[in-house]
Amino acid sequence: MLSGDSSTFAVVQNLKRLGRKESTLIAVSRKLRYLARNVDLRQPERVKEYIANLQCSDGHKDNLIDIYGHYANFYGVQWAKPNTREKKESLECQRKRVLTRS
Repeated sequence: MLSGDSSTFAVVQNLKRLGRKESTLIAVSRKLRYLARNVDLRQPERVKEYIANLQCSDGHKDNLIDIYGHYANFYGVQWAKPNTREKKESLECQRKRVLTRS
C-alpha cells in the first residue's frame, strides 16, 4: 500500500474513472491530503479517533468520514464508518414526537 500523496492520488484517479465531477475530485484530493498530513491513513481506528476529536462541525466530520471511506474501499482497509449525527437525529426525533403530541 502506498503512503502520502501517491496513495491519495490513486484514490482520486479511481473516482475520476467512475465519472465524478472535477470539483468533487479537487475536494477529495485536498481532504485526503489533509488527513494524510495528520494521521496514518493505513490506521483506520486512528483516523476515526482523529476525526472524532476535531473541533469542527458534524457536517465537516461527515465529509471527512465519507472521503476516508473512498480511501478505505479503494485499498481494502477495514473501516467501520462512525455516525456523527446519531445524537442530533435522536434529539430531532424527540422534538417531533413532542410536537405531534400537542
